[in-house]
Amino acid sequence: AKGGKFLMGWMSNWEYANVVPTETWRSAMTVSREIKLIKSANSYRLAFSPIEELNAYKEVKFKEEKIEVSGELEIISSEQLDLTQAQIKFNISEVKDKSLSFKLSNSLGDELLFGFDPKDNNFYVDRRKSGKVNFENRYASKISTATRISSNPSLNGTILLDKTSIELFYDDGEMVMTEIFFPNAPFERLSLVSKNEIYILDYIEVNQLNFND
Repeated sequence: AKGGKFLMGWMSNWEYANVVPTETWRSAMTVSREIKLIKSANSYRLAFSPIEELNAYKEVKFKEEKIEVSGELEIISSEQLDLTQAQIKFNISEVKDKSLSFKLSNSLGDELLFGFDPKDNNFYVDRRKSGKVNFENRYASKISTATRISSNPSLNGTILLDKTSIELFYDDGEMVMTEIFFPNAPFERLSLVSKNEIYILDYIEVNQLNFND
């Protein structure tokens, strides 16, 4: 976007940057993000979104509306789309008392959980069972959380998956979370999980991202 303000972040943490279970590289940069200044009731805030140019790399599309979630519901698998390079967009119209939980998993039992917990008003990423986690005591010892700022009853999000990283943009970029992970095999399934309640996900779209051309 001409005239925009952009940044890229480093996806790692000095607590474990030198001991991540990789051989020829040590972490990576985020996707380029456009920065916007937004005005709230009493202050200004920065919001972040993936650059529009990312749309040029979108290919295969999966889209569904009005999905009823009870228990665990598989949304898409690697037979339909490569989840190691994908963009996911979703919207849920009412999150006041609904625990929105996504799960990436594979046949080896690795799991990455992320979503929103209305009880604590927190977004979260849970890497405790995401694969290789024992290379440093502090790497996945606790669930990563971020307090939701928006009071909007609906919640939207954009999720970027790239091999061993996840970038989460919630509420039109008002809250952003980024995490790296090291599964023992690529994640093969994306599911929605509901523990004690039934909820409706209004919209979800999954696009393949192809950066090889």
